[in-house]
Amino acid sequence: MRESIRVQVPNERQGRLHAYGVLAQRQLSIGHVEAACDSWGRFLDEYEVLSSARGDEHFEIMNRRIRPHGTVRAVRELQERAQAVGILKG
Repeated sequence: MRESIRVQVPNERQGRLHAYGVLAQRQLSIGHVEAACDSWGRFLDEYEVLSSARGDEHFEIMNRRIRPHGTVRAVRELQERAQAVGILKG
C-alpha cells in the first residue's frame, strides 16, 4: 500500500485519500495502532480539502475504530485533529 501511495501522481488526491484510509485500517487490524494513527493523519491531510462519499466513509470508520484505543497518546491526538476536521467539514 505504501508503495502504491508513493508512486501516485501528486494531483491524485482522491486515490491517496482512499489508500491511506485502507492502509490505516489494515495497520490497526494487526495491532499497529501508532502506525495506523500516522496513516489516518495523512488521510486527514487529504480529507480536509476533498469532498467525497468514500472519504466520509473512511472518516466514520476511523472515528469508530480508534475509540477503543483512547488511552494511546497518538489516538488522542488523532481524535482531536479529527474533531477539528469534522467541524470544518460539518
